[in-house]
Amino acid sequence: AASDVYKRQVHARTRAQAGQIVTITGAASDAVDALALLDGPGRGGVVGRVGNGRLMTVDNCEGNWCHVRTTTGQGTAGWIETRHLRAR
Repeated sequence: AASDVYKRQVHARTRAQAGQIVTITGAASDAVDALALLDGPGRGGVVGRVGNGRLMTVDNCEGNWCHVRTTTGQGTAGWIETRHLRAR
């Protein structure tokens, strides 16, 4: 059924693991700074911003949040909701 396909797609998109490279997705606009990265899972201040299509590396996850960083390890890093991550 269509709902089962959707559930599998959502699960594949949100099942991030440490060291995995993911693509940022689901931002309301295609601006390069469309989504905020926070300094804590679900709380805290904005420490950076990313947009759709940006490749990031997952450091670790807590619940529905993952700490991500740029694939080079330099620059942007912070917490983002798993709904904005898609496995590559």
